[in-house]
Amino acid sequence: MKKYIAKLLVCVICVSSISIPTYAKEKDGTTYVGTENAPISTRAHEMEVKKEKIGNTVRTTVDLGEAGGQLPGGTSFTGGSGMLIWSDGGANANCSVSIAGSAVSFSLNIGTSKSGVSGKGITVPGDGRFYKLGVKRTVDVTGYKCYERLAGTSLPWNYVGTNAEVKKISESFYLIKVQ
Repeated sequence: MKKYIAKLLVCVICVSSISIPTYAKEKDGTTYVGTENAPISTRAHEMEVKKEKIGNTVRTTVDLGEAGGQLPGGTSFTGGSGMLIWSDGGANANCSVSIAGSAVSFSLNIGTSKSGVSGKGITVPGDGRFYKLGVKRTVDVTGYKCYERLAGTSLPWNYVGTNAEVKKISESFYLIKVQ
């Protein structure tokens, strides 16, 4: 019976030492936990981020294809030339370039073709054929490798992917003959 009581006492001590009650309170935007009311760091779950430039900046010309907002069969002018007008907006095209052996992805706005007088345009011949507006854009792309780790620690940096910084240099337009 003494062994049974001794074992029971050891079990009670083990269980009570494992589950220690903790108290929390909030005061002036700071959360205090435990009997000593020590403040929790406001950066407890924040991540530090760093980026390293990949190679050199690359200048590339991207053919974005047809601008959005056009008639499926294209536009035709008879009896004289006309214009297709382009403006910012619409869908994006996903693009990628290789910089120092790393694939760097980015997206560019294709823009839309619309009726009206504001925007950039291209002259369409009045030959009765159907045309669509195509867009090319020249950009400078700088690639970065991105890393993160828990803020305020000396844990190793974790690679999370690549990022791109894109600067528009110019854009040009061309006609696409519709069959």
